[in-house]
Amino acid sequence: MEARRQFPSLYVGSDLEVLSDIQHNGGATCLIDFSKNILTSLWFACQDDFDKTGFLYILDVQEEFKKGTLIEIKHDDARPIDVLLSELGNKDSNEKMSRFYLWYPKAINNRIVRQDSVFIFGLQTMVADDHAIKVIPIHKNAKRKIRDALERYFNISELTIYNDPIGFAMANAKLKPIRKIQKIDN
Repeated sequence: MEARRQFPSLYVGSDLEVLSDIQHNGGATCLIDFSKNILTSLWFACQDDFDKTGFLYILDVQEEFKKGTLIEIKHDDARPIDVLLSELGNKDSNEKMSRFYLWYPKAINNRIVRQDSVFIFGLQTMVADDHAIKVIPIHKNAKRKIRDALERYFNISELTIYNDPIGFAMANAKLKPIRKIQKIDN
């Protein structure tokens, strides 16, 4: 509501559209952001903290549908977020609710399109051990090499992942080293 109040011309869509735009610009939301593209996900797993292990999380959506723990909602679902969450159940009840919504957003911004975004949200914390999620560790020593290969061979970099004016400015920030365009050898 506060985002709509402060930026009424920008945030005219559904609650989910507003939250997804805020999420893609670095804000905290109730949405878990996944990508349908494994290479994009790999880039995010290697994006920073080069002194720490990264993790690639792969959710088996079909398995979650079979178990009844994932409910797909349409891209144009305009129900308010509080209504959607209330339909999942009462988080304070004795019954443990571990159902989540899966939402494929409309192309409301360049980042959602470029990152092949899909969002998951619910009332509980999604714990990998309780769901059909594979976790692949990415060793800290491999992260820079993977990032370089993704940029060189697949055109996946900070410039292309954050494909908008704010992302361009971030990728070319004053304290970052000058980036040289890499040529692919034949």
